[in-house]
Amino acid sequence: TCALTLASAGFAVTVYEKSGVLGGVPVWGIPGFVLPEGMMAGLFEQLEKAGAELVLNTELGRDITIDELRARNDAVFIATGAERPVGLQVPGAELAVQAKDFLRDRDAVVSGRVLVFGGGNTAIDAARTALRRGAEEVSVVYRRTEAEMPATAEEIALAKEEGIRFVELMSPAAFAEAGGRIDVLCDEMELTAPDYPGGRKNAAASGRQSHLVCDRAILALGFANVPPAGIDCDAAGRIVTRKDHSTGLEGVYAGGDAVTGAATLMMAAAAGRDAAAAMIRRLSE
Repeated sequence: TCALTLASAGFAVTVYEKSGVLGGVPVWGIPGFVLPEGMMAGLFEQLEKAGAELVLNTELGRDITIDELRARNDAVFIATGAERPVGLQVPGAELAVQAKDFLRDRDAVVSGRVLVFGGGNTAIDAARTALRRGAEEVSVVYRRTEAEMPATAEEIALAKEEGIRFVELMSPAAFAEAGGRIDVLCDEMELTAPDYPGGRKNAAASGRQSHLVCDRAILALGFANVPPAGIDCDAAGRIVTRKDHSTGLEGVYAGGDAVTGAATLMMAAAAGRDAAAAMIRRLSE
């Protein structure tokens, strides 16, 4: 969004993408039944028509540095996202697949029972995708209750309409192979007071445990930020910015999940638009 706004305003824009395909999460992480694939293709076409230069297989910090970008350009916008899946440090966790990898593998065929651990939109997307790939039964397992789920009410309602089950107050404690299936030992949780008034309730182990059995386990526990080198970030690895999306480096701006942590596509697009407006004001001066 930032690149398209700038290119449409007449600026010479170069977009650097670390993989061989443009688009990031909207392309590989959001299923086509949620975000039509043609929408992103249309944006890429607009970018090319606006004259933007697209450079693929170029990763910030590996193939090019912030200092090099600053030397070549009048302004820089960093939108590297929150791309590191949150893992589980429990026995047998390697038997589960990350939602990021599951959603990326468009050719994966699923059968039997699937358990998706998590409560965000990615968990719902993975569950609905598993159903479309052939799973007979899909359950979303969350350590709090449905009321505390970060997923949108619309996503949850759609999942229920499609027959996806929701298992509340369960947290995986260990995974083990069991006759060609996966046995998941879960801690039964109970809600506790939130960290601050109006916040989501926390969950603590009740001391009781139970087993869930599945043919495939998917982890959708959220995404963490990988702090780019050479720029100020907070303790969570998020880039520190001012209200106009500028950073502590002259001419460098940032937005999207790289600044907010994992959030929504709408918020990221808005950040790109607003950052472009701030860059245009600065360059016009």
